[in-house]
Amino acid sequence: MSTISFRNKGREALRFELDFDSLTRSNRIAVTSDIKAAFLQIEIHEDDRDYTRFFWSERPTTEENLQVFRLTRVLFGVTSSPFLLNATIKYHLKRYVETFPHTCQLLQDCLYVDDYIFGEETVD
Repeated sequence: MSTISFRNKGREALRFELDFDSLTRSNRIAVTSDIKAAFLQIEIHEDDRDYTRFFWSERPTTEENLQVFRLTRVLFGVTSSPFLLNATIKYHLKRYVETFPHTCQLLQDCLYVDDYIFGEETVD
């Protein structure tokens, strides 16, 4: 039985691998970068933080040491995190496309999750 999941990498991962392979073969210089702590840079809206509650306690767990916390940032490893990051990046690319058209196009073409990869023939 085959199941479909948002965690499946599928065509998008394959496209990225093929693009990276062709990039390194067709350009003398390959440039890579990463958005530092990308998921942690996305703030969860105040109204949605109750959905991210979790319990914490010291051992042994008692009513007195049980604490309730809420996340304020998108957590790495949660199934929806890549979608939230992608939606956030797309929102900002649309917002700044008129001011920085070339940069926005490069980011749109060369960004995979939080990794940016592109190639050039010269350093100039």
